[in-house]
Amino acid sequence: MIGMVKAPLEWDGWPAARKLILRSVEASDDRIEDVERELGSGNAQLWICEGMAGVTQLLATKHGKQCFIWQLGGEWGSHALDLLGAVERWARLEGCVSIEGNMRPGFERLLKDWRKHTVVLRKALA
Repeated sequence: MIGMVKAPLEWDGWPAARKLILRSVEASDDRIEDVERELGSGNAQLWICEGMAGVTQLLATKHGKQCFIWQLGGEWGSHALDLLGAVERWARLEGCVSIEGNMRPGFERLLKDWRKHTVVLRKALA
């Protein structure tokens, strides 16, 4: 199955999907509790495919509605591009003008029709 999960926190597969999302969360500044809160409130969407799970949010920007890939965790395999394709089709139906995601640098070479928009630089102060 590749697609969005309705009522993700009530879904039988949530514990397995949570483990995949947690891998992404741990590599970010986010907290799993925030992801769960947004999924539970309907402000975020859970996407799944074999060995991978993602979380999206629809954001209002000055250019129009944007689909933001907030978390993406799991094994990058042949199904990953199918998952991103499903997200893209849904985003178009939702009236989005773009898709954006904070991803590891290696994704850039795999996503041929995506373009680098910004770069995040960080300096630890402690």
